[in-house]
Amino acid sequence: LLAGSSKQWGIPMSNLACIAAQRKLASDGMQLEALGEALQDDFEVVLEAVKQNGLALEYASRRLRDDHEIVLEAVKQQGMSLEYAGEGLQDSHEIVLAAVQQDGMAVEHAS
Repeated sequence: LLAGSSKQWGIPMSNLACIAAQRKLASDGMQLEALGEALQDDFEVVLEAVKQNGLALEYASRRLRDDHEIVLEAVKQQGMSLEYAGEGLQDSHEIVLAAVQQDGMAVEHAS
């Protein structure tokens, strides 16, 4: 990651954890499962995960599974991730359309 302490670089430790997580998730979004709850509830970390593998939405916090932008990115990458979206987004026209365009079978997860 970065040499030296986070204090030396002027970067809070929590930001370093986010940076490290984002790098890991850029190549394997499903690694979100192994991260702690704090990172599973971090918008940027989860966004990186679902852009790489939409199914990583399963491991996002409930709050982020209800986030329109996160869910849209997830279903664009993997339509079947609609299954893990918050109920309110499973009937969103924009979200369902994006999911079905990526994978027609995703319609089974629409409400």
